[in-house]
Amino acid sequence: MNDQTAQHSFWREANRLFRFGLPLVIGQAAAVGIGLTDVFMAGQASANDLAGVTLGNSLTIFVFLILGGILFANGPMLGFHFGANDREAVRNQFHQCMWLALPLGIIATLLMIFGIWLVGQLGAEPEVVDIARQYLYPMLATVFMYHLMFWKRTTLEAVNVPQAVMVVNILGLLLNYVLDYALVFGHFGLPRLGGAGCGWATLIVVTLQTLSFFLWLKYGRTPRKFNLFSEWYRPKWEDIKAILKVGLPIATTIMFEFSYFGVIPLIVAKLGSEVVSAHSIAQQIDAFMFIAPLGIAQAITIAVSHNIGGKRHNMARLSCKVGLILIAAIALVQMTVYLLFPEALATLFSDNKSVQVITIELMAFAAAFRLMDALAVGAMGALRGFKITRSPMYIQFAAFWVVGFPLAYSLAMTSFWGEPMGVAGFWLGAVVALSVSALLLNVMVWQHQKKQEDTLLVQDQ
Repeated sequence: MNDQTAQHSFWREANRLFRFGLPLVIGQAAAVGIGLTDVFMAGQASANDLAGVTLGNSLTIFVFLILGGILFANGPMLGFHFGANDREAVRNQFHQCMWLALPLGIIATLLMIFGIWLVGQLGAEPEVVDIARQYLYPMLATVFMYHLMFWKRTTLEAVNVPQAVMVVNILGLLLNYVLDYALVFGHFGLPRLGGAGCGWATLIVVTLQTLSFFLWLKYGRTPRKFNLFSEWYRPKWEDIKAILKVGLPIATTIMFEFSYFGVIPLIVAKLGSEVVSAHSIAQQIDAFMFIAPLGIAQAITIAVSHNIGGKRHNMARLSCKVGLILIAAIALVQMTVYLLFPEALATLFSDNKSVQVITIELMAFAAAFRLMDALAVGAMGALRGFKITRSPMYIQFAAFWVVGFPLAYSLAMTSFWGEPMGVAGFWLGAVVALSVSALLLNVMVWQHQKKQEDTLLVQDQ
């Protein structure tokens, strides 16, 4: 392949990944927007409503990440069969994932019942606990529906219909805003439920989204070719075990990073509410920025799985290369925004001068964090496309809990390295952890591609 042809292939693949990834980014932003709408509406009702909804929402996200994260495996596994144009295997994978999603949803509901009891043991004010519980009652059904929705959503992404996810999530966001407004404040003849209204609104929205994904899978132009609902497969333990083999490490990997940031507010709470608020603001800003690299990483996963399934190994390597460069470019732009406009970002979320000062300090660390996190999630997306998930799990554990957390705690809360850095020490520890993770994960991608290239050379001889 000459340089001109290679350049043409590069830009063609970049365009393909961008066109596939953009709907995923927009759809993910809309999904995140539903949670932000709940927080905004609850905050307009009262401080206690906001605290109760935040507490209940955090518990719901935690439970779903533990169990629902397993269903991420459906994307690359079904995508492999889609790339191979094996319609029977696509149907079988679709049904086996359903047989897994159903019990996971039931277990999640049982965990939420325990969570309703648990919120009363956290030392929050009685009114906040009551609001959190009222919010969680409808979420018992919602968390079950989440698993069915995610099973269908990952299927749509795997069969090259990311636009469906984007459209349904945008409509869900708009409906959630209207329902929150009606149920939280008692408009349009509906009862005034306060923060609990956010829970009922979410249940209605998620149920309708699940139904919408079902209709798209049954009648959509591309999905209907596979007749996903025409012939039902019984549960097959070997196939379900294969999904768990790929999915459990994915869920565990997510939890290692999620739990790292989850414990920070608990540790730095003694430093004052302003420190906790600044950390929360920086984390929320970065969580929003993370949507773009995550969407492209998901596009890499699907592109690689399609190419591997179709035995287009050279194209799989190109998808990795182009995707990682695209993610790095996006992260560099985001990093520049953090460094050039920290004051604007801080004042956007708080009027408190002390909170703004701490937030501005954290944005410098968040800039480095954003680049390393993007490089890590991009490599992880590529490896998931190859159905490699166990080694990344070990890497994330070592990076965050063997290297990152001990370093972060010693920097933040002790004088081992000199003057304690406070919450900034945890962000510096996260930067180091993600630097280790990004390096090792990208080396893994390179090694796997090199191994594949050597195998193909041997086969051609």
